[in-house]
Amino acid sequence: MIQANKKKQFGLTLIELMVAVTIGMIVMAGVMQIYLSNKQTYRTTEALSRLQENGRFSSHFLLKDIRMSGYQGCKSRVTAATKISDPGPASNLFDINGAVSGVDNSDGNEDMDGDGTDDTAVLAGTDVIHIQFGGSCDAMLTGNMSPNNANIKITWPNSCGLDAGDFFMITDCEAADIAKVTNNPNQSGTSQTLTHGGSVNIIPPKLSKLYSAGAKIFSLKSVSYYVALNANNIPALMRRNNATGATEELVESVDYLQFDYGEDTDGSGVANYYVSAGSIVNMEDIVSVRMTVRVRTSDDNISQSAKTVTYNGGNVTDKRIRHTFSSTIAIRNR
Repeated sequence: MIQANKKKQFGLTLIELMVAVTIGMIVMAGVMQIYLSNKQTYRTTEALSRLQENGRFSSHFLLKDIRMSGYQGCKSRVTAATKISDPGPASNLFDINGAVSGVDNSDGNEDMDGDGTDDTAVLAGTDVIHIQFGGSCDAMLTGNMSPNNANIKITWPNSCGLDAGDFFMITDCEAADIAKVTNNPNQSGTSQTLTHGGSVNIIPPKLSKLYSAGAKIFSLKSVSYYVALNANNIPALMRRNNATGATEELVESVDYLQFDYGEDTDGSGVANYYVSAGSIVNMEDIVSVRMTVRVRTSDDNISQSAKTVTYNGGNVTDKRIRHTFSSTIAIRNR
């Protein structure tokens, strides 16, 4: 029997090695392409989800407070006796009949407290809106105001959270008064005492009438919404408490805010036209507000192509994705 001569293979030729390496590189390139594609899809999806979330939150905060503007409980459009020594921000922000006012295309700084000095930095080219309303806090006058002095007793406990320096409103569906608390309220048993002394109120110390038991107490809310750079130099939606001057950041990556005001010139209750704040004839005829909020992704390399947009009083070109949210809000308490 003849046995074939067997040859053992001791290695690879250079050509075989090059072919194997080439095939491996092609496979790895495909794997990397899939990985990078999935990573970009994930980044884009996450960025869009955050963008939608920021847009919804921004709209929520603005819609809620704009709808409340001018709220006075059971008394609508009452002429409230303004009893504060400093009416505070421009256009008498504590005039409850004004309800809503604004600044059109800010130059970058705004005087929020009406002292003639700019105290709040605003993103240039964006609008500012001032809103005021009575915040219900489950408190009522516990008895007739007798004697008619600087102290009134209201029910306790309540959620008003009033302290010295805060503003409150009292109304009985026929009249309303606004006053400033001069001392931290004291509570005893089921009542709390608010003091509105003459040191800070214009008509000390009496209110415009003797209110009876059951008159409703509101904590007066006066807030301003605007866009400014936060501590990380990122544009964000801000809300300022005009009674205390405290500012809080609400939503990050909001870079544009605009408001148009619906003016009712014929008393029909429906806006005849929409104009910017600077073109309003009579603020008390404003029955609705049309707002536009633009939010952006935090990452500036999400979009495949660069786009140029108006930002901070000029133009900026980047690869961020931006989305605009618009709503028209009726001022229900008009």
